[in-house]
Amino acid sequence: MYLLRRHRPRRLATMAMAVATASTLATSCSDVHPSDQPPAVSSPAPDGPSAISSPSPHPVDPSLFAGEWSGHGRYLTIAQDGSFEAGGRTYYNCAEENRTPCDTWAADGEITSGLHATGRLISGEGTNATGEVAESNDLKWLPKGAVTVTLNPAIDSVYFGGILYCGPKAPPGVC
Repeated sequence: MYLLRRHRPRRLATMAMAVATASTLATSCSDVHPSDQPPAVSSPAPDGPSAISSPSPHPVDPSLFAGEWSGHGRYLTIAQDGSFEAGGRTYYNCAEENRTPCDTWAADGEITSGLHATGRLISGEGTNATGEVAESNDLKWLPKGAVTVTLNPAIDSVYFGGILYCGPKAPPGVC
């Protein structure tokens, strides 16, 4: 059984405002759930992920990527041994929606994110690594199999599977 990332009540007011804003924007822009969309295809850019066509034969130094990375409604934890756990909000309430995955709300307002995946970094070179997603509860969000990770130390961020996650020293507005 895996541990679910929980959002603490002390951040509930901030999160409630963010969810209300995101819901308003999402409703006005589209009724499509992120997991209903095809996987993002990104092209290399100065601050974007680098293209890695095949796994590098070099062993990866996971400590380079290790840490807590986050973005709006999502998180990524990479351990010193290269194992990783990713998760995020679905913005579907399990009590109101008949679909999975979905987020759960506790009586005290604590929200448990519904998206979850685990795996391990395998190989890499420099600030680029490849890994393997071993388990994912939403294959449209993060499919099992190969995943690319690109570290950008200049803005304390990583692209993981085409999604940007920020570290604690990332400039405001990056994630």
